[in-house]
Amino acid sequence: MRFWFNQQVVEVRGSVRSERAEADTATLELRLANGLQVQSFFSMSSVDDDRFEIYGRNGKLSLDRYNSWAVQITSLTRSSSAFHHFSQAVAWLPRSRFAISKLFAQANEPSFAAALAHFVTAARNGAPASPDFDDGFQSLAVIIAAEESARTGDPVALHL
Repeated sequence: MRFWFNQQVVEVRGSVRSERAEADTATLELRLANGLQVQSFFSMSSVDDDRFEIYGRNGKLSLDRYNSWAVQITSLTRSSSAFHHFSQAVAWLPRSRFAISKLFAQANEPSFAAALAHFVTAARNGAPASPDFDDGFQSLAVIIAAEESARTGDPVALHL
């Protein structure tokens, strides 16, 4: 979330439940430095879904890792279904090369190879890579805070 919103996580609340197996379901609530609230749900006992939805004043931005070829934007004044599907098809055309590679490599997400290539290029050129060790440290701090919150039932403040 730090990357998407360019904001630090300042508070974490986590909970863990056991639905079908031990600790197979978790919820995570983050508060960012600008006050933005983020909610996440993770489950090993649910449908295979990997989706992000961001709700704002003017609409919704969504991305489904398995079924989307691009970020979808839904405005508050939603257009007719036929027009919506047509505009999605037109928006897909510039991304068709990525979509085709994704279609034929479902078990091998193309973004993994792109991220690795970016890292290798940065390492070869002596350029800073992103994410870096500090990003990893901050992500780990959120995970540790979420585990503490799940254990105690209280939110945990982060001071990074």
